[in-house]
Formats: sequence, C-alpha cells, structure tokens
Amino acid sequence: MKRFHQFLIPAVIFGIIVTAVFYVDRSERRNAQALDARTLQDILGETDVRLSTAINDRILLTRSLAAVVEADPRFALANFDTITRRLTQGLSGLLSLQLAPGGIISHVTDPARNRAVLGFNMLADPKQRLAAERSIRDKALVLAGPIPLR
Repeated sequence: MKRFHQFLIPAVIFGIIVTAVFYVDRSERRNAQALDARTLQDILGETDVRLSTAINDRILLTRSLAAVVEADPRFALANFDTITRRLTQGLSGLLSLQLAPGGIISHVTDPARNRAVLGFNMLADPKQRLAAERSIRDKALVLAGPIPLR
C-alpha cells in the first residue's frame, strides 16, 4: 500500500500538469484562430475597398467620356487622345478605352498597342452584339464578358 502512495502523488501531479498544458494549449489555439479570423477580415475589408474604388474609378471614367461625347460629339472625336489621356491619368491596369459610333470602334487609347481593334464592328460580333445593342438602346454602361480581347 505504501508503494501505491509513492506513485499516486507523482501520478496526480503529472495528471494535473498534463491537464493544465492541454487547457492552455487549447486556449492559445482558440486565441490564434480568433486572431487569424480578425486578420483575414481586415485583409478582406481592405481588398473590398481597393476593388470597389478601382471599379468606381473606371465607371466614372466611362461616364465622364460619355458626358463629353453627349455634350459635343465632334469635339470628343477630335480631342479623344487629349481627353482620355487626362481622364486615365493615374489609373493603372486599364487596357483600352474606346469610342464606337454605330458600334464600330473608331478611337482607342494607346493605338500602337490596340491597333487591331480599330474598325472592329461590335454589332457584327455574336459575342458582343447583345451587350452593345443593350448599351445603345438603354444609353447605359453595360458590363459584359469575359470576351476575348483582340
């Protein structure tokens, strides 16, 4: 019996230590998961703001160009490069901005890079026709795609 008591006290102490380590570890894992979740929410929030801002900037860009065209189409066509250079200043990732009177692209930003698109008839292309017709009919910005770029 005395021998049993010699092992009982160390076994109880060992059990208490193991239990305490288990609970501390479990608590630390929960804290780490909560921190990870908050960090992820912060990252997603920042990404949401950046993406929303980028989309809104591009929508404002197209609306601004549309306002100039509506106010004076001849002026807009004659000064397309100057207008678009000013409107796109500071925007990155913009591949092209185009004017397409009657559905045929006649003006494009960065013409050296986007030369292949000049003269393209969006109304004759089955992949773009519906969106182009809707935009003309509704006189509104229409998002469509994905569409292979020329």
